[in-house]
Amino acid sequence: MSARAADVVMLVVSELVTNARTYAPGPYRLTLEVQDGCVEVSVWDSNPTPPSSCRPTRYPFRTAVTLRGARERS
Repeated sequence: MSARAADVVMLVVSELVTNARTYAPGPYRLTLEVQDGCVEVSVWDSNPTPPSSCRPTRYPFRTAVTLRGARERS
C-alpha cells in the first residue's frame, strides 16, 4: 500500500470512529483487515438509527475510497 493510500485509510478510520464516539449511545467496534494489498475498514456502533445519506463530494486526488478500503488507481 502506498503512503498516500495509507493516509486516506487513516483519515477514513478517524472520521468513522469520531462519528461513532460522537453519536453512538454506547459501545462501538472498529475492524481492519488487510488482504492482497486492500484494506477493509468496518465500524459498528450501538446507535439503532441508520446513518442518513449525504451527497458525494469530489476530491482532487486519484485515490479510490470505498467502504471496503482504499487503493491507488493506476
